[in-house]
Amino acid sequence: MPPAGADAVAELSDGLERDELELHVAITKTTFQTLGESSDAAVRAVNAATGG
Repeated sequence: MPPAGADAVAELSDGLERDELELHVAITKTTFQTLGESSDAAVRAVNAATGG
């Protein structure tokens, strides 16, 4: 299994090839999806991921 960084680079590369103007990968993807549910949940997810 490739490392998480390689997954993020692959997602970015794929998005750029599709000329997507807004790319969400790795923690930003999770945060963006969670933000749609609840801003408080998004803040908790970021804090949990970053140790904040």
